[in-house]
Formats: sequence, structure tokens, C-alpha cells
Amino acid sequence: MVDEERREARAERAERFKAVSRVQREMMSAARHEVLSVRGEPSSDPEVVDRVLRYLDFRSLR
Repeated sequence: MVDEERREARAERAERFKAVSRVQREMMSAARHEVLSVRGEPSSDPEVVDRVLRYLDFRSLR
């Protein structure tokens, strides 16, 4: 009985982890898309845009 409960708890944790990971990937993708859309605006600073993109790339690798 205890082993079954542990397996179920482990499976639930794995599913939550997958869901959180999926949401994080979607958030990073949306953020990257927004930053890239700003890049073409005349008022945007290319160095700042590149810095933000590098940060997002770094965060995506974690």
C-alpha cells in the first residue's frame, strides 16, 4: 500500500513538473517574440534588445 502511494505521488510530481516546464517554455517563447517585435522599432536600442535576448536564451537553458 505504501509503495503504491509513493508511486502515485511520484507520478503526480512528474506531471506537475511537466506542466510547469511547458508553461515556462511558452512564457519564454512569448517574451522572446515580444522582444523581437520591438527590435524593429526606431526607438529601440539594439544593445538593450540583444542583452534581453541573451538573458532570455540563458533562462531558456536552465
